[in-house]
Amino acid sequence: MTNTNPSSPLEITIRPCFPEDLPAVCTLLAHSFADIFGSIVRLDEQQLITLLMQIWAPNALAADRIQVAAWINQQMIGVIGLQWSIGSSPAGSSLPHFGSLSRQYGFWNMCRFVAGMSALEHKPLPGEGYIEHIATASVYRGRGIAGSLLQWAQQYTAEQSWNRLTLHVSHNNEQAISLYKKVGFRHLSSYSSWAQQLLLHEPGWHYMSWTPDSLSSYS
Repeated sequence: MTNTNPSSPLEITIRPCFPEDLPAVCTLLAHSFADIFGSIVRLDEQQLITLLMQIWAPNALAADRIQVAAWINQQMIGVIGLQWSIGSSPAGSSLPHFGSLSRQYGFWNMCRFVAGMSALEHKPLPGEGYIEHIATASVYRGRGIAGSLLQWAQQYTAEQSWNRLTLHVSHNNEQAISLYKKVGFRHLSSYSSWAQQLLLHEPGWHYMSWTPDSLSSYS
């Protein structure tokens, strides 16, 4: 049994994901962002995981993306997804037709899912690494997993010679904002979108940035 005692140090392994890891990634994302997904679609957890595998997973390891997970033994306990600009969009994926997905999950569920995911999209500029998501298994929250994944992303940003690493965070997520500031992220701007308020029930977002020249100060 894995020791989840908050006072015990964790021996974790952080590595990029392989295609066979994507079901675990989708499961962790479905758990961690249940509130957001629940505001978009009316699906049970297993349906949501299957939908993510059909729509999101085929491009999760594209030329402009990487998924990096934290593991204890064979258990995935955290994941961070990075995206960057490669100057053009990846080749088209082999996603199922919208009509077949609508028959499987319901037409309005699919309309809302596509609209909601589109509302969350961010297109990084050249030289920008963007954190699409960061999630930690609920029983391991507060154990430094997210901080370790952020440090991995910061080191990767420096190795790729990107000029900044960015992310969006909800106005209401004070705990995450505090963590990002602690590891060197700074507030760039804030905005509110009616589409995100309607679909995601999010009042607004902060856009935050970290630059590699501050790496030594937060390593």
